[in-house]
Amino acid sequence: MYARLLDRLLVWLSWLLACSGPTCGIMARMRPGRASPQPLLLVFAHPDDESFAVGGTAALYAAASARVSLACATRGERGTTDPALAGQKLGAIREGELRRACAILGVADVSFLGYTDGDVDKVAFPELVESIAAVMRRARPGAV
Repeated sequence: MYARLLDRLLVWLSWLLACSGPTCGIMARMRPGRASPQPLLLVFAHPDDESFAVGGTAALYAAASARVSLACATRGERGTTDPALAGQKLGAIREGELRRACAILGVADVSFLGYTDGDVDKVAFPELVESIAAVMRRARPGAV
């Protein structure tokens, strides 16, 4: 129960942060009766980057009926100092956390590019570009 309340609180706080500063113009354009914003694609390296970086913006777009999609380069399988969790086990945990966070934020589509955490810099640049371009062709975003 507390985890769900915490999730909602984090979404609310992210939304408040999105309402301040330069993103306030986004709020004005998303008022009821106005056209929905174009589809949004979020691209990140690790699970949880979306919540910390643009969770409020994602929730705002979704609440305004925009289709929000997310591409994550890795499953975050190396994001721990605990050797008992590292690898596939942690990757599965973090993938599940990302999917739950996206459901709360209103992200409609989650894709994993399948790269190993910590090794994205070793991927050939054209391959990485093509992976992201493939997601863009599917999502057809108006903003990335």
